[in-house]
Amino acid sequence: NAYNLDPKPPDFLQSLRYHAPSYCRQIIGGGSAAVGRSPLCPPWGRALSTREIDTLMAYLEALDRAGAPPPPVGQASAGGVSP
Repeated sequence: NAYNLDPKPPDFLQSLRYHAPSYCRQIIGGGSAAVGRSPLCPPWGRALSTREIDTLMAYLEALDRAGAPPPPVGQASAGGVSP
């Protein structure tokens, strides 16, 4: 659903390159409002355990290392979630 948001949300893989892992974990756990950004990114801290968040971070970092391009805007990624 990112394609219909204004302003467009940032690419999380880009954020990994510029922010500390703790900052990205805070966004996953508390949503983007937890770091003073838009409240549109929901918090996952109650749905995901610390271990699951760590696994998600490792997955995102692996995508970044692999240089995987993001899916085209408006199309679902392999995980079924639109960017």
